[in-house]
Amino acid sequence: MSSDFNPEDIKKVKLSDLVFNDWNPKDNEKEFEKVKKSIEVNGLITPIFVRETDEGLEVVDGNQRVRAAKELGYSEIYVYNLGKISESE
Repeated sequence: MSSDFNPEDIKKVKLSDLVFNDWNPKDNEKEFEKVKKSIEVNGLITPIFVRETDEGLEVVDGNQRVRAAKELGYSEIYVYNLGKISESE
C-alpha cells in the first residue's frame, strides 16, 4: 500500500456495500447524535475510510458517520479505499 494520498481512490458506493468493523466500536449515543446532527446540517463532507476484505468494504474510520447516514436516508456515500490492508496497518 502506498502512503501517498490518491484522489482516484475516492469512490461513491452504496451504503449497503459497507461492512462495519467490530474492532473499533463506539457506543457513545450522545456523540453519535452530534455526528448525526452535523451531517443533517452540513452534509457528509469527509469520505469514509474503508479497506478491502473478503466480506467487502470494511469501514476503518467512520462507523458513526455511516450509521448516521443510513438513519438520515442516504443510499450512497463517498469512501476512500485504503486497499487490502491488515487490521494492524
